[in-house]
Amino acid sequence: VLQNVIAQTVHDVWSILIITIIVLFMLSILGVQLFGGSFSRVDEETRWSFADTYQAFLVVFMCITGDSWPDASAQAMSVTNNWAPLYFCLVIVFGDMIVMNLFIAVLLQGFDIEDGGLMELEDFTEIARDAFVSS
Repeated sequence: VLQNVIAQTVHDVWSILIITIIVLFMLSILGVQLFGGSFSRVDEETRWSFADTYQAFLVVFMCITGDSWPDASAQAMSVTNNWAPLYFCLVIVFGDMIVMNLFIAVLLQGFDIEDGGLMELEDFTEIARDAFVSS
């Protein structure tokens, strides 16, 4: 049952994954343009930098996953201009709340069974049983 669900949602998940990467890339380029010259590694303990697109992509990914984005935002506000709070709010709203929730919604839609109804508790117990028996 689980393999069928995964096979049915691969196309939808692939589309959302491409959209997610495009949004991350756009937000990374915006971050490099806003903070590129002034917001690089202040010391060796920081994990974020907008020195190039790759580092900015990692910072944006950390922000949308919720991994210490307040620390990155606070450091950006202390060493750059007044655009930092607006930028990090934009990253959280578009990256975390819209794109990631859209990704999760597509995955959950895949757990909808073929007749259009919602899965019953018995279906979930069958999936769990199959997962534990096969491992």
